[in-house]
Amino acid sequence: MMYCSNCGTQQNNTNGVYCYNCGAKLGSGQGITDERPVSVKKRIVLSKKGEAVRSQLIKEGVGAALFVGCVTASLATLSLFNVSVLGSSPSMFIDAGTFLLLAYGISRGKGYAGVLAFTLYITEALYGAAVAGHSNLGGDFAVDLAGTVGLVVRIVLMRNFYRGMKGTLAYSESFSFATQRGNKSRPLMGLTIGCVVIGVVVALVLYGVTYSSAGS
Repeated sequence: MMYCSNCGTQQNNTNGVYCYNCGAKLGSGQGITDERPVSVKKRIVLSKKGEAVRSQLIKEGVGAALFVGCVTASLATLSLFNVSVLGSSPSMFIDAGTFLLLAYGISRGKGYAGVLAFTLYITEALYGAAVAGHSNLGGDFAVDLAGTVGLVVRIVLMRNFYRGMKGTLAYSESFSFATQRGNKSRPLMGLTIGCVVIGVVVALVLYGVTYSSAGS
């Protein structure tokens, strides 16, 4: 049996030029060994196609975080001039700064940044939708139309944040589409469900606190 000396994947074709798993050049037997290499630590490898996918996912996550951060900062700036849009206030600068920092973390491939950005956006999107619905109990058409457009934007952004999270976890043994010595790792389903549950619970708590305070 012949193995790639880079990732340890068994090679079906010993005359191959590149490892089919990690893409490392095998060349003239230099990248092939008769024994599976023993790595110092568990190593996650991606194929060339996997690397391209990971890069695209991270770009989408960064774009979503930058968009949310810049829009939030713009609304917060308008509030300084007594122009309130969608209930904006100067405190939204904190949200804007948080998303901009997370955008940097995602661009660096940090898994925690991808997870936090996805969870935080779910929380804010659900809370914002609940507040907008509560404020439009009269059923104004223009407000309904704006709400529909906003819903579409939220869905697109949520998708991009999810994909960004997946990209940052590409080398994680537990959560990604990466491989460890040719074996597929566990899917993202559990982590995704956990993020959604946390986002929903926090959004409901914030909504309850907001309107219980307003009622009193």
